[in-house]
Amino acid sequence: MNRYFKILITLSFIVLLQSCATTGKNPKSVHGDKPLIDTAKIIVEGREDMDKKIIDGPKPYDTSIPREDKRKTITTENVKNYVYISDEYTNLKQMIDINFQGLDFKYVMSLMADIADINILVGDEVSGTVNAKIDNVGWDVAFQTLLDMKTLVADVDTNNGIIRVHTPEN
Repeated sequence: MNRYFKILITLSFIVLLQSCATTGKNPKSVHGDKPLIDTAKIIVEGREDMDKKIIDGPKPYDTSIPREDKRKTITTENVKNYVYISDEYTNLKQMIDINFQGLDFKYVMSLMADIADINILVGDEVSGTVNAKIDNVGWDVAFQTLLDMKTLVADVDTNNGIIRVHTPEN
């Protein structure tokens, strides 16, 4: 019995090993026989898409025809707009020497008005102090320089003897 038992175990062992052996065929891939990406197909489709985009895309225009809608060059340089005062107003053209150290801007404008014998109105929005020493300069140039220091503008009415000082927005 022991002998039959050994033969039975040996036969079952052989059958078990035989079932685990490969049959000699190549096993099938999980993804199939064909490659996942067909590069030739992608190249052909890509070229077709590009040709379609070229046909549908923007059309070039004839550059030999001059265009009327060309952009104009705009300068970003700030150009100082000095107030022009004619030479007949000698009080506004006189040469002056001034030395203002820590004076309120509104007070400085009242001093400038006294020098030129003209009325200067200063807006409520104007504030600050002035430190300036100016020698032998025309009153109109000194006045405009003081305005430039505070980024202010002036409306000059020399016929009526009034100058209005204010911020550019007002």
